[in-house]
Amino acid sequence: MIDTQRLVRWYDFQAPFYRWWRNDYSHPIVKRVVRLLTENGPRPTLLDAGCGTGLFTIALARAFPQSSVDGLDASAGMLRIARREASRHSVASPRFVHGDLLALPYGAGLFDGAVVAGVFPGLPDRQGALVELRRVLGPTGRLVLVEFDRSAMRARTRAFFWILIAGYRVVSSFARRYRFATGWNLTRSTVDRRALEHEAREAGLRILRVETAHEHLFFVLERG
Repeated sequence: MIDTQRLVRWYDFQAPFYRWWRNDYSHPIVKRVVRLLTENGPRPTLLDAGCGTGLFTIALARAFPQSSVDGLDASAGMLRIARREASRHSVASPRFVHGDLLALPYGAGLFDGAVVAGVFPGLPDRQGALVELRRVLGPTGRLVLVEFDRSAMRARTRAFFWILIAGYRVVSSFARRYRFATGWNLTRSTVDRRALEHEAREAGLRILRVETAHEHLFFVLERG
């Protein structure tokens, strides 16, 4: 079981260092998400749910300056860095919102597109999050989920993951306020494709396709 309060504290703790390895706005994964979200035309309202330090939020705002782009995260520390990053890159349009993916602070049908990247392994209720995401999507809204493809991860990526996990174990061993789960490992840091597909269907989402590229799974979904 994941303790969400402690998980948020953990992200607050690592926020100042997160962008050093995370925020590459020209990365092929970022370009792929932008393409998947907009391949059928522009989407005036976009949401990056679980935005962290603003990687996809800022990339979308740069690619579509006429669109309204929101980045939402439960970590105030991550949002502080995201706002600084947006200012550093002279991107004025994103709005960063402190909120919970399980209770999105938006009205129904507000967004034409949404991305959720690297978030689902740390959620205590993935089905509930998918229901919420479906609720805030408009009738033609598209949702792109991005997670590591466990079966396609290269040796160096696995090694990097284990370094992060080892760091978590060390810090949480003497600072219990960061111990969000016991037995955190590579399997728990990734998702099972079939399980997530099943949860998406149960939440009322239609799976358009699932792509594998750059060691990641890209779930392309829309309202059912």
